[in-house]
Amino acid sequence: MTDFISGKMSSKGQLTIPSELREKWGLEEGDRLKFELDDQGQVKSVSPYKKKSVKDLFGVIKADKKIEMQEAREIYQDEAAKKLKAEMDGDN
Repeated sequence: MTDFISGKMSSKGQLTIPSELREKWGLEEGDRLKFELDDQGQVKSVSPYKKKSVKDLFGVIKADKKIEMQEAREIYQDEAAKKLKAEMDGDN
């Protein structure tokens, strides 16, 4: 037997996800839902798509040396600036 649970959409298009689904899926503020559609545009399935935080990435990348957070920010900003310049110059 299929269970049906409904939510309510606000005038701004925001959908309230029922608490039983939020708890079951472990959803938190900022998490997203993926809607899978069939060929006619009908929803086939809905599944949680958890947001990723910087905390989730700790330990994923191994560094040869330790650096301070400010230095890491500067490196990131430099690389982002280079990438943006390359895109603006058409070098991508």
